[in-house]
Amino acid sequence: MLSDDNKPGSNVPAVLNQFDGATYLLEDTSEYVTLSMFVPAAFDPKHRKGDAVEIHENKLRIKIAEDGGSARVQGWFLHPMKKAGSLWGVEKDQKTGVHVLTVELAKTDADPFLGPPAFPVLFASGYETPTPLPKDAELDDLDPHSLFLLANFLLQRLKTTERAHKMYEKAAKRGSIKACLKLGAWYQLGKEAHKDIPVDRDGEKAFEYHKIAADAGNAEACFLVGQWHAPMTDEGEADSATSTVAMAAVIGKPVSSPDDFGAAAQYLEKAYTLTQLHPAADKDFTKALLWRLGNLYNQGGETLPINDHTIRRSFECFQIAGETLGHPPALYNLAIYTLSGFGTEQDVQKGFERLDAAVRADPTLVIAPPLGDLDESGRKVLIAVFEEARKNGITERIPLQNLIERTRQVVEVANGIKGAPVDASITPTSKPARKSRKSASKRKPSKSSTRNTSRPWTNLEVTLTVSIVAAVVGVGAWAWIRRSR
Repeated sequence: MLSDDNKPGSNVPAVLNQFDGATYLLEDTSEYVTLSMFVPAAFDPKHRKGDAVEIHENKLRIKIAEDGGSARVQGWFLHPMKKAGSLWGVEKDQKTGVHVLTVELAKTDADPFLGPPAFPVLFASGYETPTPLPKDAELDDLDPHSLFLLANFLLQRLKTTERAHKMYEKAAKRGSIKACLKLGAWYQLGKEAHKDIPVDRDGEKAFEYHKIAADAGNAEACFLVGQWHAPMTDEGEADSATSTVAMAAVIGKPVSSPDDFGAAAQYLEKAYTLTQLHPAADKDFTKALLWRLGNLYNQGGETLPINDHTIRRSFECFQIAGETLGHPPALYNLAIYTLSGFGTEQDVQKGFERLDAAVRADPTLVIAPPLGDLDESGRKVLIAVFEEARKNGITERIPLQNLIERTRQVVEVANGIKGAPVDASITPTSKPARKSRKSASKRKPSKSSTRNTSRPWTNLEVTLTVSIVAAVVGVGAWAWIRRSR
């Protein structure tokens, strides 16, 4: 397991499992079966007590000193091997710094009629339990991951569902992440969803198995547990009653169970840490993870209060997902944050650049009004209003809605509208109304938030004469005024 700390969001030490939770990977060729697995940097069977790679004709055992004497991998081969032709070695991956143990097991000579023996699994039984496997074998001498793989083999080849189920449960109790994920999925779906699933649907058991896998350091399980604590749709909605009921049904959570945004954020943060440690982390998974994290910090809750830190972290999640990983809705939200000055320095021009980048990445994204009503001329006026405010000493965050309203007034003044104000003063409200903050999606674009996270400020004014904006006000901006009145 990756961590002895079962608290959500606990720090994760060196990677010792594959990203999907497997202890090792197998590659079967005509001459060799190759086993590869992560090991600690100090792993050295030749010189360090407690480390071992023991290859025999019928069995294999691999020990790691940190495991306290128990074998990380052990079992009785499905087919005999040639000990003399087998070898092992440890190498450091130069890109990730992870140390990998590779064991090449030489197969016995091929049968002239059947060819080389195949290895759908490496082990057919426990280290001290010769084949054929007795039906009543406890298999305590087979490592948990190999026990899971053997259960898979029996389920697929022999269709022994009940026997496989018992082996999955035993593997899960002994620490197999893959077995926990398998059982979690079975209990989440139940025999109601598929006739081959041998258990009834049970949301509580599904959650328990997923939580065990999450606390052991599996990113997928952390993601699922985070969803359980705060159900959220792909659009980033966690405050819709309809979507909450729908998501609760999918993950097996009782609707009456209160959401816990704080615990959800901790598990999702742990999942993100794991994606950074693993070289095989899936890019799409990481994007979905950051999207949900950004929205959790954006919306906040009783156990995750909104403050400067959470808003900044929300911005960071959207920035990585949007600019680094190419997630258009996250890039859209990043643009709104930049325009509004949430989690970053307010920069109207850069905000529009990010907004355009989001739409280029996904033309189906719709920019919500009133920003969506701004044409190029209207944008230029808004940028001029913002820059003039900065020149006149206003350093606080200016609510986006105030900028838009002031831009409207400037255009009206420039076009000589009767009743328009003589000056275009920026006077933000001291306590803006709190709005529910939703995130962008292809079908439901987000509305810009006007929450004021800076200290209240009043009586700050910038007078923008017609001459300041004469160069940027044109027919296009006037058309925008008429459309948006």
